[in-house]
Amino acid sequence: MYFNGEGHEENFSKLPTKINRIYTAQAFPKGMETVRSILDSPITFFKNENQKDLCLQTLQKRTRDELLSVFKGDSAPAKKMFIEGQNPLIDDNCELTDVALAGNSWLVSVCKEVDKLMAAARKKYAERFSLGDVLAPLSRPPFGMFKNKANYICLSFSLRKYKEELFNPSTSQPIGDEALKDMLIILFGKVWDDGSDESNKLQLRFGSVEERNLTSMLGEIFNLSMVKGVSMSDLKSLTYAKWSIEEFCKQIAKYPLWSLLYCDKIREKPSCAKAIKDLITLFNQDSYSLDKIKSLLNEIRADQIDLYKLLASSGNYREGFVNFINGIEEVELQPEWWDELEEELSHMQSEIAFRKEEDVKSRVMSFYISKIKKPEPVYQPIGVAEPTQAPAPIVPKTDDIKKAKTLVREQTMPSMMWQKVVLDLIEEHPEVSQFLISYLGS
Repeated sequence: MYFNGEGHEENFSKLPTKINRIYTAQAFPKGMETVRSILDSPITFFKNENQKDLCLQTLQKRTRDELLSVFKGDSAPAKKMFIEGQNPLIDDNCELTDVALAGNSWLVSVCKEVDKLMAAARKKYAERFSLGDVLAPLSRPPFGMFKNKANYICLSFSLRKYKEELFNPSTSQPIGDEALKDMLIILFGKVWDDGSDESNKLQLRFGSVEERNLTSMLGEIFNLSMVKGVSMSDLKSLTYAKWSIEEFCKQIAKYPLWSLLYCDKIREKPSCAKAIKDLITLFNQDSYSLDKIKSLLNEIRADQIDLYKLLASSGNYREGFVNFINGIEEVELQPEWWDELEEELSHMQSEIAFRKEEDVKSRVMSFYISKIKKPEPVYQPIGVAEPTQAPAPIVPKTDDIKKAKTLVREQTMPSMMWQKVVLDLIEEHPEVSQFLISYLGS
């Protein structure tokens, strides 16, 4: 028999045992073949097959006793993987002991390799990555992992510590035990065993402790438990937190989040104003950088109580929004117009919480112009009490619309905003074109 280019004389009847005990350990010096305590296990323990239940339970169990109780029947030899001599390798919380970390057991060597691969991935991938790409070295020498009970249990255990750090890129929720189990089944069974490219099914991204802490703190300062439809147990990502705040503004605040920046109480709390601005900026981005998350988390921690008082009170939003509207130059709204204005703003397509100030301002100015525009006089013929038929609406010519827009652009107005508002008014109500031509063209 030849191994690594060298010839060896072996008894044919003893060859399988020799291969399993000696040659495989030389080929994979950090593989399960080096764990002497399990080498005499029944052949079923090493059978090449997927292990859904073992994988899931290894990910889920919280204590050492719970975990070890899973290993019975054909999987009973797995208990030996968590003991070296008389020393347990894991403590009551299912974490590696100091003694284990100082040794060189197979379980520890795999855990350390996974730690190294994950640390490298965190530096390499700013956004999403494929778990198959990251863990690929484990399928090659010196580890040579393939689908069997020992490898499933060992790799599942090594990934337990990353469950809260690995996020589904599509939902931005922590991956969870079930989904991670499914990924490991694909990794062992289709990627490493069949050689299939399943990278699209193994997509993940890294979260962070700061992201989890910020998410939790947002739940507290907005009192999101009071928002209908929000589940505090699902509040584990910034994406869910953003949606929850949008629901808060719909149901409770009734006004955009930035309204608080104009309420009277904010003047005494400049640090709170900065935190609110930074929160709005963060949620207006497609992705959340760790530096900005850390910065915002520190700001909120420093003013947590004051922010809670500001954010949780719906009256502050109303007061701030009214102050914002009243602060728009050249707009003087009559009190009796407010209900009509709010109805107009309710038709804006953007979400209330993060609706842009400029969009609201533009809509308010359009509303104001429509209110102060003088209606054209309607003359009633003498002797006719009531028209028999309503006059047909005047449909402006395309040339009139163009001419009206040209005249508007040529006018010197107080600001570009006014010009934009009038042009938008022409688009929405082209019938004003004739009025503008006669007024501006004279």
